[in-house]
Amino acid sequence: MIKEQNTILNLYQRNIKLIMTKSDKEKYESSKNCYICNGGFSEDKESNFIKVRDHCHLTGDFRGAAHKLCNPTTKISIVTIIML
Repeated sequence: MIKEQNTILNLYQRNIKLIMTKSDKEKYESSKNCYICNGGFSEDKESNFIKVRDHCHLTGDFRGAAHKLCNPTTKISIVTIIML
């Protein structure tokens, strides 16, 4: 169990940079709402509701366009860990 615990802790320390495909870029550009809360985006650069790119830090996969405020609330799923 200690070995598994260390493996999981090592995975949580990963911080893979965002990887975006052409399709991901198109999806991001066309997004009008946050994929987490479904609220619209603000044009005000000082707002917490501007559009940002959310991604998985374990895989680098793009998840969707999100509010700056909503982005840090996403979690890493145990399914993601198991698949690695």
